[in-house]
Amino acid sequence: MARKIRVAQVIAGTDVAGAKGYTIQLVNLADKSKFDTYMINPLEGMTTKEARMAGIEPFIIKQNPYQLAKLMRDLDLDLIHTHGVRANFLGRVASRMTGIPNICTMHSDSRLDYASSAKERAVWYADNVFNGMADAFIGVSNDMSENLAKRGIPREKIFTVHNGIDLSCVKSDADPNKTKEKFGIPKNIRLIGTVGRLVEVKGHSDMVAALPRILDKIPDAGMLIVGDGRCLEPLREQAEKLKVNDRVFLPGRIKDPFDLMKACDIGCFPSIAEAIGLALLEFMALEVPVVATRVGGIPEVLTKPEYGVLAPPSNPKELSGAIISLMGDRKQMEHVGKQGRERVEQEFTTGKMIEKTQEVWEIFARK
Repeated sequence: MARKIRVAQVIAGTDVAGAKGYTIQLVNLADKSKFDTYMINPLEGMTTKEARMAGIEPFIIKQNPYQLAKLMRDLDLDLIHTHGVRANFLGRVASRMTGIPNICTMHSDSRLDYASSAKERAVWYADNVFNGMADAFIGVSNDMSENLAKRGIPREKIFTVHNGIDLSCVKSDADPNKTKEKFGIPKNIRLIGTVGRLVEVKGHSDMVAALPRILDKIPDAGMLIVGDGRCLEPLREQAEKLKVNDRVFLPGRIKDPFDLMKACDIGCFPSIAEAIGLALLEFMALEVPVVATRVGGIPEVLTKPEYGVLAPPSNPKELSGAIISLMGDRKQMEHVGKQGRERVEQEFTTGKMIEKTQEVWEIFARK
């Protein structure tokens, strides 16, 4: 019997865009007849907690490439698959020490994720410098793969594997009115919702800025912004300044937000930059019609108007117009919701994502 390929997912951060669920799925759902899969974490945190809840016992190490290299040898790995700038650095150095190949998934544009301070920009620069040590890169959208090529990475090292979601997990049977009541939201409010990290690149301030115009046309509208991050308080302050704080709901991070998402009339993604966005796919899977900005990999998902409405980024006026137009036509909302669900079923499932990722593993695993 042929030896299985031994692959470890290495993820260090707790805020890597979409990476927690992605790595857990790769470990748990990979083809067990071909692969032995492991998870390595240089930090205890939300990722390790969620991994254990999913039945995975991660290997915890220090943020030290020597310790990672030793563990890679002990596990007799054929490949490591890294996620996030810290894991990328550790993995690339450890790979050079051991001769074990490494690939990296780019979940977001680290140049934008690490742009708010000189220290963060230095982190991005260091990650960019060490890119040449990686054997291959996976971009979660065609746009992300193109960005990698523009950064000087040879195209033969770049593979596109679109994000996917587990449709069996993305569901809600809850009564929307009871869900609203649970979170202190009036039942009559028509919610425009989003889920994600509260950071500048997600464009949530444009969403709040659009609300006064929306209320002029749809007086019973409100905004639900689920998530946590450094922009939480600035968003509260912005809502108060615009005198719409009674219509902006900021419940923080919620582990299983699907009931709240299903209670929304519209899903909204006002990102300034975005790879694809798992939450976008989740809203679509729940048959909630979406409005999103024309950035990154989003147009690769919303290729037709019936899948979702596109608006230009950093433009609250255009965003409000797109939302008003869709919310004003309930029949169209229902149509877009159903078509969005079909779009995800056809192209953006976990099964498709894992199948294509395994093809990359087989190419680069140590022979």
